[in-house]
Amino acid sequence: MIDNKENKLYKIFLESWHPFFWISLIILFIYGATLFYNIVYLDDNVLVTGQYEFNKSLSNISQAFKEDIFRTPQNGGTFYRPILRLTFMLDAQFGEGAIIFMSHFSNMLLHIMAMLLLFILLLKLKIKKEIAFLFTLFFSIHPLTAQTVAFISGRNDALLAIFVFPTFIFFINFLESKKKKNLIWHLLFFLLLYLQKKQQ
Repeated sequence: MIDNKENKLYKIFLESWHPFFWISLIILFIYGATLFYNIVYLDDNVLVTGQYEFNKSLSNISQAFKEDIFRTPQNGGTFYRPILRLTFMLDAQFGEGAIIFMSHFSNMLLHIMAMLLLFILLLKLKIKKEIAFLFTLFFSIHPLTAQTVAFISGRNDALLAIFVFPTFIFFINFLESKKKKNLIWHLLFFLLLYLQKKQQ
């Protein structure tokens, strides 16, 4: 009887793509209210609404790689975050009226993506699926991750995770298979990781 119950629970939560569904759904349930938050007057008012005109123009993509995130005069800034700026530019394409909602929506999607990659990494590290699933759920909704979702500029941490986890995943794949494509993917994500958190 116990085995049957365990099998049913396994099928519901852990079979095939089910863990990805449940992790995403629980994050949406816990953090769904943040989609309707306003901005906080720390970095959001500068980077999201204050730089909307710059962000909405895709012709400024190359400029995003030439200056720091606060658009400080050359050699004067320390927060070089071109990948972060590109995500703000993507949000801006939906229009000024939707910019705050889309920014929060992007934070939600980025957090979900980071947590799904964490789950995959844990499996790659040969951690039992049940434990990997529970650990990922715990980390997904832990209060320490709240600012990553609720604070628009906090997505920097989610982006960092999105590049860190595949860096390890593809390196493990390379060690297991010795295939060059895995090494190339590893180096690509390492480069993105460098661009995401580089200090000038």
